[in-house]
Amino acid sequence: MTCPCLDPSNSAQIGAIQVLRDEHRVIEEVLDARLDRHWDAAFFRQSIDFLGGFADGCHHAKEEKALILESAGISREGGPIGCMLSEHETGRDYARVIGEHLDASGRGDTNAARSIHDTIAACIATIRVHVYKEDDILSRLAEDALGREGQELMDAVFDRSDRSDGPARRRQQWID
Repeated sequence: MTCPCLDPSNSAQIGAIQVLRDEHRVIEEVLDARLDRHWDAAFFRQSIDFLGGFADGCHHAKEEKALILESAGISREGGPIGCMLSEHETGRDYARVIGEHLDASGRGDTNAARSIHDTIAACIATIRVHVYKEDDILSRLAEDALGREGQELMDAVFDRSDRSDGPARRRQQWID
């Protein structure tokens, strides 16, 4: 996907909250890419890499570490932030389960294949609802609570995050 909002050099001009929304569109594209296809080990391995690298390592890392809502008086415990964090953990659990069953499924283990399919279905449903909540509830809450000054601070934190070592350095690989 080519989107100027997803170019790290544009994040300060676009704004961190919009970058998160645009990253959600990339995640949705991956969800839409192969929903109607049969089991394919290479695709699932790539999906796990994407979920762990882009969705978790880049996107969730920014939401969890750089979304500075606590500075605006919004508690990390409970409420929309607690819900977001809990759903991120659920996504990590889904990716782990899929990864644990790939080899066995590839050897013909039908229980492992069924576990993968069931987990993927649950994961996709969870992510779709999660993205909706973040786009329509959490991001609006952030815009209102942070104000322009707080959003500019978050923009700078996101910019540093996208330029740091680790998964964020591979960010463009998953977007292209």
